[in-house]
Amino acid sequence: MIRSKINYTQRSATVEVSKTHTNTAQDVIVITEDKLNILLMQHLEHIDSRRAWQTPLALLITIILVLTTTDFQLSFGIPAAYWFAVFFLSAIICSVWLCQTLYKMSKHMSIEDLLAKIKNEGNNKPSVNDSSDESGIPTQLERSITFDT
Repeated sequence: MIRSKINYTQRSATVEVSKTHTNTAQDVIVITEDKLNILLMQHLEHIDSRRAWQTPLALLITIILVLTTTDFQLSFGIPAAYWFAVFFLSAIICSVWLCQTLYKMSKHMSIEDLLAKIKNEGNNKPSVNDSSDESGIPTQLERSITFDT
């Protein structure tokens, strides 16, 4: 905490600042480029998949409209019952596809989740902080990433 006294005057209004708080603590994340590339590509695919529900829903609505408004007849040598079966099976397939995309969309991945994956949190693999030997002496990697302030 830094104590300072700043007076701000504008049209006879004075504000006195008695305390200034600093928030400059930082974490350093060490990660290889290929692993970061993979994690970012996975996140990008997840973002793109959030709109994937639109196609199966549009097809399902169209097929339901066809099923409810059409009297199927013999066409291209195919009987009406087969046409109805094709559209009915298409509606079932689109319904399953829609449910699948909605389920995938429900697995929301936030920026915090992405950062946790990048930091390798939740895994049992050792991090840089866990890599010191039994004596508590930091390893070469830990010594090489220290910062002087």
